[in-house]
Amino acid sequence: MAENPAWQVVNAWPYGDLYVLEQLWRRLGIGAVIDEVCGGRKFDFDVERALFAMVANRACAPSSKLYCYEQWLREEVHLEGGAGLELQHLYRAMDFLEANKEAIEKALYFRMADLLNLDVELVFYDTTSLHFEIDEEDRGVGDHDEVRGSVAAGHKSYRALRKRGHSKNGRLMRRRSWLGSPSPATASRCATGSSPATPSTSPPSSG
Repeated sequence: MAENPAWQVVNAWPYGDLYVLEQLWRRLGIGAVIDEVCGGRKFDFDVERALFAMVANRACAPSSKLYCYEQWLREEVHLEGGAGLELQHLYRAMDFLEANKEAIEKALYFRMADLLNLDVELVFYDTTSLHFEIDEEDRGVGDHDEVRGSVAAGHKSYRALRKRGHSKNGRLMRRRSWLGSPSPATASRCATGSSPATPSTSPPSSG
């Protein structure tokens, strides 16, 4: 450009980390599984791209869905197929994921078991605790303290998740939950789940 001042930089985007994540996403077949689960249903946006955008944002620059849409996708990265995404698409993609997570997890499990030659005769299970910066703990209804998700997310019932307790990082009486991660003996962790916290003074040990 120094030799030809008529040339101008139009855009310059960081790409290395996003490229690696995109290749892992494809190599593990995550996008293909999402497309399969979508099946013949018609969406007015690309569900797979919306989910990848949120996963990539979480890996590269963890932030809220609003920041992901308004700042990260618009000004910090160039995501293939992400130009037409709107904020509502991110939330609708989360509803789709929640409504279909069992089918997606099952399909991904079989893909990874084949790809990584997983030995699932022995599974380790690790736990840690997370805390939430909110004013009030979740309150459900009935004997099981249940809350219900949206219709778009399958209208499923769950035990109220965020309860007061002692978190791992010493934040007393914060609303918290337990995060569990099963790990096959011969591979890295491949799935996660969460369960409601119960008040205690000492959380279970974790690695």
